[in-house]
Amino acid sequence: MEKVPHFSKSPCYIEPAESLRFEWQYWYNPLNEREQKRMTFTPTGNSNGGVYPWVYYLLGGKNEQFAVYNGMEFTDQFPISENAAACTKPAGQGVYLFPVEYNTYGAGSLIALSYKPDENGIWNKYYKIFDHLGSVRVEMKFDYQTPSPPIIASQYDYEPFGKPLAVQGNTSRLSFIDKEKDKESILGDFGVRKYDDGLRIYFRKRNAK
Repeated sequence: MEKVPHFSKSPCYIEPAESLRFEWQYWYNPLNEREQKRMTFTPTGNSNGGVYPWVYYLLGGKNEQFAVYNGMEFTDQFPISENAAACTKPAGQGVYLFPVEYNTYGAGSLIALSYKPDENGIWNKYYKIFDHLGSVRVEMKFDYQTPSPPIIASQYDYEPFGKPLAVQGNTSRLSFIDKEKDKESILGDFGVRKYDDGLRIYFRKRNAK
C-alpha cells in the first residue's frame, strides 16, 4: 500500500476561526474583586511588533484598588531605556509592567484622590466627585506644578441603569457605581459578572478564575 504523503502546516498558518479570535483572561480574589487581566491570544501574536496588554491591580484587605499597573507581554527584542542601542532586552518571552494610577481612599469605600498621568504623560492629582450611588460625576484635575486653580477634567451623566447619557472628557477609569468598563468587551466589571448597560443584563464569564 502506498503511503499518503503528510504535509505539515506552515507555522504561519492560522485556522479561519482563529483569524477572528481575541482572547482575554481575568483573575479574581476570594472576595470577587479582580486582581489582573491579560490578553492571551490574537491572530497576529505577540511578536513582530505585536504585544499582549496586561493590567494588574494592587488590592487592599477590603478590596481597595491602591494602584493599577499596565503591562506588555512580547517575544521581540525590546528597548528597556531611552538609550535603546545600549540597553535592550534579548529576544524571548518578556513582560514589562509600569504604574498608571495610585489611589487614596477617604472615610468610605470610594477613591477620593488619584495620582495618574494626563494625556501628555504628566502626572497630576485628580479629585473625584460622586453621586449617592457611588457613580463618578466629576473629576477635578490639580496641576501641582503650577499655582493655577483646579480644572474640570471630565463630567459624566448616566441613564437610570448606567448607560452613559453625556460625557465630557474621559479621564476616569471608573464610572457607573464606581465600576470599571472594559474596553475589550464594552462591559462593566462587576466582579465575575459582567454588566451590559445597554441591554441592562449581567453576563458571567466562562471559566472565571
